Amino acid sequence: MGISVYFLIAGIIILIGFLGSLLFERTKIPDVLVLLGIGVLLGPILNLFDPKSLIKFAEYFGSLALMIILFEGGMDMDIHKLIKEFGTASLLVLLSFSLSAFTLSFYLHFIFILSMAGR
Repeated sequence: MGISVYFLIAGIIILIGFLGSLLFERTKIPDVLVLLGIGVLLGPILNLFDPKSLIKFAEYFGSLALMIILFEGGMDMDIHKLIKEFGTASLLVLLSFSLSAFTLSFYLHFIFILSMAGR
């Protein structure tokens, strides 16, 4: 199967997910259950898809899913809130990184000193 077939499958999955979301609004049945049910039906029960042939597809589908998630996250972002909280977020990142690097270097320093002393 070519890449276009895989993207067709991904599009159908997204459409089913959208329809499952509409179903959730009316019946409160989670759309994830609908997608899992269809996946089990098409895979192990009906054997329409060989899991080995979908391994190549996983890389492309993962990239597509990441693009959609990041795009949706960007659409829901409040730019004014982002600018207002940028300083405190940067400070948190800097402190977290510095503390992690210091702790790791301190730990590894003593591990290597102890392992060298044992020789």
